[in-house]
Amino acid sequence: MKISKRKDGRFGTQIRTPDGKYKTIYGKTSKECRQKAYDLVAQLEDGSYVKSDKTLFKTWVESWKDGYLIGVKDSTKRSYTGHLRAHILPEFGEKQIQSIEQSDIQKFCTKLYKEKQLSPKTVRNIHGTLHRCLCDAITAKLIRVNPATGIIMPKKIKPKITPLEESDLHAFYSAANGDPYGPVFSFLILTGMRINELAGLTMDRVNLDNQTMIIDRQLISINPVKFSTPKHDRARTVSLPDSAIKIIKTERANQARFKLLTGDANFNTHGFVFCQNDGSPIGHRSVYEHIKIIAAKIGVPALRVHDLRHTYAVLSLQAGVDIKTVQESLGHHTAAFTLDQYGFVTDGMRSASAEKLDKYVNSYVK
Repeated sequence: MKISKRKDGRFGTQIRTPDGKYKTIYGKTSKECRQKAYDLVAQLEDGSYVKSDKTLFKTWVESWKDGYLIGVKDSTKRSYTGHLRAHILPEFGEKQIQSIEQSDIQKFCTKLYKEKQLSPKTVRNIHGTLHRCLCDAITAKLIRVNPATGIIMPKKIKPKITPLEESDLHAFYSAANGDPYGPVFSFLILTGMRINELAGLTMDRVNLDNQTMIIDRQLISINPVKFSTPKHDRARTVSLPDSAIKIIKTERANQARFKLLTGDANFNTHGFVFCQNDGSPIGHRSVYEHIKIIAAKIGVPALRVHDLRHTYAVLSLQAGVDIKTVQESLGHHTAAFTLDQYGFVTDGMRSASAEKLDKYVNSYVK
């Protein structure tokens, strides 16, 4: 290996690559140049060598979206596309993919958090999209290592759980009575379903005799109607209380009436348990607008649709339902996650149990 000193003071040597061309290696010192040359030879021998390429990041992204997302859920693809369009491509789109360094990505993630004031979770999700995209670029032999690896992320902030207080429940039900989405809100509190799961629930997933339902998909698109697997791909069977069964039967009766009124033979062809008066699926925007109206009426303006799921979990735990059953009903990955989410409830229950035990024991102490 011949190492020569250049006029600019650097040292250089050439290594032949598999395509028959020579790659020049530079170093500030002869020792540095030799080590870089040895590293390149090792890459050539173990197959990790990547030849120089001027492909722009935005060009790779188009190839990635078209050919590397096989088997990825539609909802995940939409998330990836949103992150790329809003944040990643404006930052890296015009750069050559091989020029993107770890320090560039670190600055990018820091800017998302500090300047754009995105939540730690959102920053992590955007970084996850970029990491996946660059990971596949390694497979495509465009880069040798993933510069998105080892990035320091903003500290996770545990989201505040804001279920309806027991004192608010009566007011909530009173305000929801007569609202077109009142049955939807009641069903969410009774079952703990996610709104996408409820929107995609069809009668073929409900067993009225056994009072159970299977949650194995969610609605991700209204026009056209598209389903996807539930979050974490976790299908589950959930028991239905009598109140939930009553809601389902009432909805079926109302739908039969509207089908007669509209005279539409294709009314609710998918068999949704909950649908609009014209038989179309329920839309998220309308659901969110109506819960805000109800929330304002009862003086809880911050109430969200997802808080009804939290309300189900809290009420179940307070009623004495074991944590494993609550976890399975909610579709959480583990009971440990459920405990972490609703630890404040179980802590309060433990304190109350200790007080009850203390009173019971002391009743025998004279």
